[in-house]
Amino acid sequence: MTEHQRHGTATARLDALADEIYAALAAQFPVCLSSDEFHFFPQFKITAKEASPWDDFSDDAVRAFLNRSSQWRRALEHLRPRSGASRMAVDIDLLIRILTTLDEQLDQICPQKTQPTFYLTVVSIGLAEAMDDDVQVFGRRIDHLPRFLDIAMSNLKEVPAVFRDLALDMIPKMASWLALLPMSTDQQRAAVGALHVFADYLEQMTCPSEFRLSKVLYARVADFHMGCQMELEEIAWHLDNEIEATAHDLEEAAARIRAGKPWLEVFNGLPVPDAGGHDAAGIFKGGISQLKGHCLENGLIDPQAFAASEVEIRTIPEHMIPVRANAAYSMPPGHPPGGGVFYIRPADRHPLPRDLMLLAAHETYPGHHLLDTTRWQLARPLRRCLEFPLFYEGWASFSEEILFDTGFFSGPADRLMMAKRRFWRAMRGRADFRIHTGQWRLTEAASALADVGLASPEQALAMVRRYALKPGYQLSYTIGRRKFRQLYTTYLSRGKTPARFVRDAVARGEIGFDHLAERILKSISW
Repeated sequence: MTEHQRHGTATARLDALADEIYAALAAQFPVCLSSDEFHFFPQFKITAKEASPWDDFSDDAVRAFLNRSSQWRRALEHLRPRSGASRMAVDIDLLIRILTTLDEQLDQICPQKTQPTFYLTVVSIGLAEAMDDDVQVFGRRIDHLPRFLDIAMSNLKEVPAVFRDLALDMIPKMASWLALLPMSTDQQRAAVGALHVFADYLEQMTCPSEFRLSKVLYARVADFHMGCQMELEEIAWHLDNEIEATAHDLEEAAARIRAGKPWLEVFNGLPVPDAGGHDAAGIFKGGISQLKGHCLENGLIDPQAFAASEVEIRTIPEHMIPVRANAAYSMPPGHPPGGGVFYIRPADRHPLPRDLMLLAAHETYPGHHLLDTTRWQLARPLRRCLEFPLFYEGWASFSEEILFDTGFFSGPADRLMMAKRRFWRAMRGRADFRIHTGQWRLTEAASALADVGLASPEQALAMVRRYALKPGYQLSYTIGRRKFRQLYTTYLSRGKTPARFVRDAVARGEIGFDHLAERILKSISW
């Protein structure tokens, strides 16, 4: 057998193993793999008859997964080629990383044992997805919902008070939502009744106040699960440096608009986008159209690749507000991609943001929608399913800045808003870091965010309570953005263009910054 034939055989074995891993995960965790809401799972979808109605987080099922994962990782290591820089080696690294992260999440961090909101989010996304895709799956999920919540109650024994309270905030609104869904009277009675039983169970629990991971485990999450590839001390330095740099940028940009006035006063004096008689969704839709046009005109995207991948705008469901950010983007798994959803806050209670266009850029073009649409069209099926927080949020955060270099944004008002967004993300990262390393209580973190004037005390407390659910996630915006900036600066210093960087940076999927740097700075074809 020639070297080329051996390589082809090994690649085929790797692809078959990846398919086996994804299919097995999707059969056991169908909802978690059907949505990018659950950041430590890959994304994959199998036919409805192959999947359970709901994800199985029973102790026996989780132990069985951990055993299979160990076998898969050994098989992957056995396939590893001698050359560590090959495409196959990168694919193996990515699969091992996602399996190891999932192992540690389910075995050490254990959201399935501590976070009732985890189950409620699975219910919300699972029912919404089934309503859109398959009436029979929706019916099965409604029928099996009481059993799913029974398993949740058997798992949830040591629930921190903040996690219980967030769930109790969700449940009344979720019950109202369930009552509106298309089901029989008996199904509705059983489903809503199961939700009330779940609430009663939580209300009767004696809950500890402590919710944080150990410092050692948080360091592991930040370094490996999120992908920072840094010690905690280095992460803290980057956050502090970003806050200091953006505070300077804020004052400088504000001085160009109104000299002698504090930046926050100048920012609050900027005009709010005029709805002009349109609803919020219409305003965002118009802005997204402009952003897409700019990306097309400047060669950031291929028109054919995005012809069938549009952005739908929806309001965040009321019951999801306690655990979801002010805006969110999601694309369901599928090749070729069929488009994504940009979730916005209810317009009747939230005025249009001053930085509307930057927010739309982050979520759509050239941010999340561009990255996801490209990912789901990759030639390598193995990589389509993989998304990592630092790459995902870092790209969207950095992508806003590309629009300055390509001429979409300019002027001091735009620069003030950009600096504010960077400052705010770094402050959120600092809050995440100091909460989970034991330096701040939740109330102290909320005060720190409110004191810089970017949220009311009530809004800030709601934010940091959400940060408690996903330790380390807020780091991904600033640390990821800084990694992309460093790579971009080096790339442009070699005479290349912003448009070429955009295409090159997303062309091989979310392969991690170490592999990405090797790929685009050394012009390696894989």
